[in-house]
Amino acid sequence: MSAYRDARPLAVLLIIAGALVGGTALAREVIGGAGFLVERPAIVVVWLVGLLLGAAVFGWTTSRSIRQAGSVRSLWLLALTVGVLASPLLLILLQHPSP
Repeated sequence: MSAYRDARPLAVLLIIAGALVGGTALAREVIGGAGFLVERPAIVVVWLVGLLLGAAVFGWTTSRSIRQAGSVRSLWLLALTVGVLASPLLLILLQHPSP
């Protein structure tokens, strides 16, 4: 059971990402015929609420995992979670700006 507890932040991160994509698709289906001027603010609200709730849940899960980290493996899994979170930022840094 400890192996699952150590990977909990990474699993929560993947679940939150899937829920955001699913929520966005559902919102687009519900208000798809209303037009762009209605659809865009609604999608922004869905993303804003989803990201705020996701950040709160992810922070709570990560803080619990850090407090319960008792082995080197659990700290490596937390480092892997940080790497997954930082990877989009690192990809942005690799791009060369246009002249």
